[in-house]
Amino acid sequence: MGDVIDSGIILRHKKTGKWIIAHDKKDADAPEAGGCSDGPSVIDFKRKIFRMC
Repeated sequence: MGDVIDSGIILRHKKTGKWIIAHDKKDADAPEAGGCSDGPSVIDFKRKIFRMC
C-alpha cells in the first residue's frame, strides 16, 4: 500500500488551467500552483504525476 501525500478537493486552477489538490475552493484563484510555491499542489492525470518540490 502507498502513503497519502496530500488530500483535499480536486479543482482546476483558473490561472494555469492545471488540476490542483485544493484545501479550500479559494485555492482555484491562488496566484501560483505547484512547484515550490505556497500554492496548491498540481496533479497531472494524463501522465499520472503528482509534482512535488
